[in-house]
Amino acid sequence: MRQIRSALPLPRYVERRWKGGKWNYLFNLPSWAKRVAAHDDRGPCPVKSEALGSDYKAAVERAEMILLPQFDAWRTRGLSDLAPLAPARGTFDWMVGVYRNSPQYKALSKRMKANFEYGLGIASDHPLKGDRHGRSRFGQLSLSEITPGLADKLYAKVKVDREPLLGANGTPVIGEDGVPLVREIRRLRRGQEVMKACRRAWKVARRHEHGVVPYINPFERAEVEAPKSGTTVPATWEQTLAFVKACDAAGDWSIGTAALVSFLWLQRQEHILGVPREDGRITGLLWADYRPSDHPDCVLIQHPKTNEAVFLPLYSDGRPLFPELMSRLDNATKRGALICVRDKPDATGVHRPWSTRATTGALATFIRRVKKLRDAAGLPKKITFRSFRHGGFTAGGDADLSDADLNAIGAKTEATIDIYRKGTMAQRRRALTKLLDQRSNQQRLSTQDAEICPPQVQGSVRGAKVVAV
Repeated sequence: MRQIRSALPLPRYVERRWKGGKWNYLFNLPSWAKRVAAHDDRGPCPVKSEALGSDYKAAVERAEMILLPQFDAWRTRGLSDLAPLAPARGTFDWMVGVYRNSPQYKALSKRMKANFEYGLGIASDHPLKGDRHGRSRFGQLSLSEITPGLADKLYAKVKVDREPLLGANGTPVIGEDGVPLVREIRRLRRGQEVMKACRRAWKVARRHEHGVVPYINPFERAEVEAPKSGTTVPATWEQTLAFVKACDAAGDWSIGTAALVSFLWLQRQEHILGVPREDGRITGLLWADYRPSDHPDCVLIQHPKTNEAVFLPLYSDGRPLFPELMSRLDNATKRGALICVRDKPDATGVHRPWSTRATTGALATFIRRVKKLRDAAGLPKKITFRSFRHGGFTAGGDADLSDADLNAIGAKTEATIDIYRKGTMAQRRRALTKLLDQRSNQQRLSTQDAEICPPQVQGSVRGAKVVAV
């Protein structure tokens, strides 16, 4: 029979030999360990060379879990038992290490890294029971052992917490069989994070170690139950105007402006106000993007989340498409590179960005202020800042905009805008004109301009260094 080529990785001192029409595996000690010098205080090596059979999986497990640890303990005079061992090649823990050292992982933000570390940590530390090799954690399993069925079992375990059922006096409730009762608490968000992290780590690790990481990703296409999240209630145009009016009355020009940007230009709050990045820069809506010198009748809307940007027209046949927002911006005093910064300067007279350097809760102060202004405007408690962007999309549906119209004013790439500029801009202008007409029919904009567009309080033009993506 012709010898079949095999490129499967082998542990240290394990050899592959073709015999009887199949591959056989042998644990073969180095010559210096077979013939120990008489004066060596370690004595003869207790581990001997042995045949491991033709089962690749069983051979690797015996070498990694039994023979090599015993050999290393003799070789180092027991020091290897005291020092933490590096993850064995081909195990889940080893795969996680490959992922951590990959360019794909290093390019992630701190927040995304924290999410993946959370999911991978739970998976690696998940306890094993009754393992025949004495392994105690999921991370010690070899990748060849992790099947789609085993991945489903892991998900079933991590998505549920079991806590003792306590009585009124705080003592555990005992069942009729004498066993304490427990209650199950569903942790769907945790289960989702674990499966997402494992799926991504496996996919990236295979690109770098395709000879070790199996091709089939057991975490791919797993049936994961999505957690129920609160539905964002869209704000109407009237509610948006009421909120802006309350902001201006309280001296919060930037928050009112951000609400209009979110509703009219469909921007997320982090992309309007900017959030810290690992390189120290803050991305957000810049004055340089409003009426740039090469497109004075447009605004450049950037979407850092999707790495896309679009030019939105500001006029249609000489008619301003965003009269409320354009009036505010055209008459505003620039307080820094960002359009929306804190309205009150600090002790040095600088208007700082709303975002902070914190990796979590970077916009916590802004969100708390929005809640107070919402209450001052008499809006429902369910209205959040996200409601304004959702309200803009809802208004597009009410205006009977097509998918092409919504895509034209949304996050489409600008890679080919120079080629298709006339058609694309025509779509955007048509869609935005429909939205303007709808708002005009709801309320006379001429009477609203005087109410929601008061002159901005003069302030310092100094600000933090801001660079757009």
